[in-house]
Amino acid sequence: LNHPAIANTSLARCRVPPGITTQMHVLSVDEIYIIHKGVGRMEKNNSAPYDVGPGDCVFIPAGQAQRITNHGEQDLIFDSICTPRFTVDCYQSLEDEKPTNDAPPSTARPVQEMRPDKDAPIKETSL
Repeated sequence: LNHPAIANTSLARCRVPPGITTQMHVLSVDEIYIIHKGVGRMEKNNSAPYDVGPGDCVFIPAGQAQRITNHGEQDLIFDSICTPRFTVDCYQSLEDEKPTNDAPPSTARPVQEMRPDKDAPIKETSL
């Protein structure tokens, strides 16, 4: 859920494969992670890293540096709720974009793949 018609909130389902760490980055919007599956290690704003797992919620205020590592054996699945809604302009990487020494990139997925088409129609469903 990420559409200009609903400008105050966006919701994305995120997946981080085992052994992957997302880029250290900041957003210009508040973000909440709700962990559904897997285990990870959360790093926020230079404080001590801590473990997260199913049922945990993480609040990340706008402007705080953040990244998460999947240190489990299955995909780490979580919802990311942003207020106001996430747009690509909200994202700032704090790392080099290019890996060195043939190291794999640190991103779980490029941010472009994590956001839906901004012009996609809103799909309404009934519960």
